[in-house]
Amino acid sequence: RDGSTVWLNADSRLSYSESFGRKNRNVRLEGEGYFEVHKNTEKPFIVHTEDLNIKVLGTVFNIRAYKEEPNIEVALVEGKVNVFSQSEEKGNIVLRPNQRAVYDKKTRVLFSDAVDAEAKALWTTGRLSFVNESLADIMKDIERRYNVHIIIEAESMKTEIFSGSISSKLSLDEILDYLDVDDKYKWMQNGNVITITDK
Repeated sequence: RDGSTVWLNADSRLSYSESFGRKNRNVRLEGEGYFEVHKNTEKPFIVHTEDLNIKVLGTVFNIRAYKEEPNIEVALVEGKVNVFSQSEEKGNIVLRPNQRAVYDKKTRVLFSDAVDAEAKALWTTGRLSFVNESLADIMKDIERRYNVHIIIEAESMKTEIFSGSISSKLSLDEILDYLDVDDKYKWMQNGNVITITDK
């Protein structure tokens, strides 16, 4: 309605009221979304997540806010965003391009660091991109993408780190093969449940 565009990742939802675009530009996100927001200085665009709010005028950014994950992440590609928890006066962070805000739900700490923001949004192009992420966390993305449940019984997988970019057009078996760089895991599939163990 206002010229803005949003891409939603797997298992994600975006909601807004009927007054969106007229009285305000407030939306609520559950999951992951990539936003290209049309500039309107009179009506800031505000994304509300479970514990964090992101206020913008016109910009491009990625938000990852899955309920079951311990952190909420905002990565800025272009423009400027204002990230705050509960109220603008508390824990306010202004992001510049290639900066990321991370909110730890458990400690309620909000901090920022440098990041390759475009890599964070590669999922919009049909690729899964990971930088120094644990294989256990990566499996959560695989679960959503392929609508399966993954049980990790391989203890070493819980601490192994992976960096790389994978086409989401690959089959589930091809992706698991690709991630198993040292050929040390095996997996069994029963319906939509996959169990991963050490070889």
